[in-house]
Amino acid sequence: MRICRLIESTEYAIAGLTTLVSAWVLVGSPWEPSTVPIVLWLVAIVIAGRLTIRPLLRLAQRATMHRDLVIAAAEAERTRLAADLHDDALQELTRLAVQAETGERSRLMLDIAGHRAQRRAVVVEIAQTAIAEVKTTGTQKALEDMSAFERKIVHDEVAAAGLGSESEGVEPHRHIIVFPA
Repeated sequence: MRICRLIESTEYAIAGLTTLVSAWVLVGSPWEPSTVPIVLWLVAIVIAGRLTIRPLLRLAQRATMHRDLVIAAAEAERTRLAADLHDDALQELTRLAVQAETGERSRLMLDIAGHRAQRRAVVVEIAQTAIAEVKTTGTQKALEDMSAFERKIVHDEVAAAGLGSESEGVEPHRHIIVFPA
């Protein structure tokens, strides 16, 4: 930010100094009546800089900040999806290993570093928000795509609230519709 202002100030100084020196050489003194158009031109450069360059610089800085936020949000979502896939894959492999060893299918639930518990809390909050909205508006509400684990949580929450829900779509884009009972 400070470097941009320094460069901007230097540009103004060079532009103004160049014109002033030229006027001085041609006319003899920068304060003579014939230098008025040049002085006006310098004033116009300063005003134009204030009205165009600085707002554009601020806009560019804001755009950069928003881009960084979007990139961070996308990266966080990518990380969340990778963690979900990793947890699901490990859980399925563990179930298969238990089934191969015992010969019976297990209902094992694997939670690595509390990830499932954290995700459960988020999904319950999403479900509660949807339940409140459906109760308030009386219309159905479609939720985001979810894994089978997450959909089960939402179905349980919706049923406990006395509303109806059903899953729609095809994996991995399967989601829930919450509707009044």
